[in-house]
Amino acid sequence: MTFAPPGEGWGQLAAQYPQNGDSGMLGADARVVPESWRRRFGAYVYSASDSRLSPTVTRPPTDIVQARLVAREHFHFCRCDSQFHGLGGIGAVVAELISSTFWSFWWD
Repeated sequence: MTFAPPGEGWGQLAAQYPQNGDSGMLGADARVVPESWRRRFGAYVYSASDSRLSPTVTRPPTDIVQARLVAREHFHFCRCDSQFHGLGGIGAVVAELISSTFWSFWWD
């Protein structure tokens, strides 16, 4: 387990997992999207493993437009065809993201 100083979690994550499995993202690329989540939604790394990423979110999406965009970003960040399997598709994920202060998704 690695602890990062507050506010530095995304950089630590990119360094610890230099290539994000199936997505093929390299550390520097993998840092851009989560940093955007931090700026827009106050998303900070809560936990991460080689297969699951779970940020805590201080300013979650408040409407369906923002939530759909974030759901698509989660999907493309991972590039995993099974990202939303068992969850009822992207619509269920969008509904879950609205006002949610905790996100969790595959990123292997």
